[in-house]
Amino acid sequence: MSAIHWYWSNILESGGVGLSVVGSISPGGRSRGRPAGADAGAGGGQAPAAVAWRRGCKRVRARTQRRGMAIGGDPAVFLELFGGRADPIWLPNRLRAPVPPQLELYCEDESIVPVENSVGYSRPIWETITFPHMPPATPYDAGVAEDDDGASAPSHTLGLSSKRFADFDISWCVFKRVPLGDGSGRTHGLKVYVMVPKSATAAAAAAAAAAADNAADAPPPPPVTLKVAAKFHGGGWTHGAALFPDWFPVWLMEFAVAEGAAIVTPNYRMLPESRGADFMEDMQDFWRWLAADDGSGLRAHVAAAHRGIDVDLGKVIAFGESAGGHLALHSGIVVGRHTGGDGGAGFSGLRAVIATNPGGVNPNGVIPRLAGGDAGAAAGAAQDEPAPAQILAEHLRLRPDGAVVSEMFPPARRGVWMAMIRQRPLFHNLFGGLDDDIWLLNRLRALVAAAEGPGAVVVDMPPQILLHGEDDDLVSVESSMMYARLARKLWGPDTVDLVIRPGGHGFDADITMDAMWLREKLEKISAYWNL
Repeated sequence: MSAIHWYWSNILESGGVGLSVVGSISPGGRSRGRPAGADAGAGGGQAPAAVAWRRGCKRVRARTQRRGMAIGGDPAVFLELFGGRADPIWLPNRLRAPVPPQLELYCEDESIVPVENSVGYSRPIWETITFPHMPPATPYDAGVAEDDDGASAPSHTLGLSSKRFADFDISWCVFKRVPLGDGSGRTHGLKVYVMVPKSATAAAAAAAAAAADNAADAPPPPPVTLKVAAKFHGGGWTHGAALFPDWFPVWLMEFAVAEGAAIVTPNYRMLPESRGADFMEDMQDFWRWLAADDGSGLRAHVAAAHRGIDVDLGKVIAFGESAGGHLALHSGIVVGRHTGGDGGAGFSGLRAVIATNPGGVNPNGVIPRLAGGDAGAAAGAAQDEPAPAQILAEHLRLRPDGAVVSEMFPPARRGVWMAMIRQRPLFHNLFGGLDDDIWLLNRLRALVAAAEGPGAVVVDMPPQILLHGEDDDLVSVESSMMYARLARKLWGPDTVDLVIRPGGHGFDADITMDAMWLREKLEKISAYWNL
């Protein structure tokens, strides 16, 4: 607790050093510096802590701890040294104070924790705690002027602390700018992150060093060429981020390294500030950026940010989990199956699509259950917790005019997502109506009708593998079963491989590629990828 307090205090104002006691959370808390029995009279005996010191501790440690008890046991002395009762070094005082705009709070722990708007605090705290060295993940981007080229620098490299990313060098750039809706002329940049296996970086560096040793004026060696795995993140189209580590399954990272592939993962606009049509447009613009050969696409970025590395745009697959699975499957329809022969630099479609627990399939699907089911929801209502309509109304009331959100680290906004999705009319208004082709079943039905009608047109969909947890309480497994039946009718029985495994939403997060059931499927993807 003290370490977290120290981080909070110093990052908030670079002042105050809350380094010592657990009691630093509350200025009204009981003094805990003095051990039990320390206030006893002469007949009360010595404090147990003091006895322990004499029996087993070194003298220098004993002196240090006695000093700490002397300070902690005298509230006046402690408050004078640590900070008065109104001082912002106490966390409740700090949270009541005005928060600087676009502030990032960092925590040593790898988990992402929201700063809650706790009862008694006078204003909402929008900021989130995220990793050191992460790019800004503020909920509302202040935007930049259209002519601000500095904000669109071609590449930025990152050093991230998550163990999930230990085997990758990561860079990012802005692949698209969208105008804020406030009429100011400012824009919001949608970022894309490129993850290159460190083994490829090392191989490129070794080749360059060997060439330099042979001759000082030797031409640079040919680049190390990687395949591409495009990954769309989940989060119910409401929260999440392209680089949120918990949503990178272990097997995907291992597979990318083993196959010699770069992972390319974009952000996209999210609900309720934007609409379903907006993130569908972002998905299509991402593919246009990836394929661009005018010096502004993926290959140009990789050349600028990862020396000695190139990517083969003829060998691209798409992956997505949950809401990202929805975008990955739509990508297969929009982009189509690879048609470029044996590959090469040019982009000509996808080799395969992998979707885990994909959402956005069935417009008449079951509403996700709250934790504890309906009984849990009823219990919450009995405790005067805000109803979904109130939660969403308050969120929309507080958002800035023209706000755009494309990066929000969980669990921030999860409550907003649940509130929105449990209000069907509002969700359909934002995401897409019951008859809208944004729902995958509607899209497939339209494709079936086009294939069976006069002048039949059949979209050439790449091979697909769907992974779904049979106990998923957020996205029903039946929706994937319905998708697979209709897709097989359209593209043939061998085009879609549906795998149903024990577990809930995100069941595959910690599974390695050595799992026998998964290895068989990945070998099939590898065969498609390397054709």
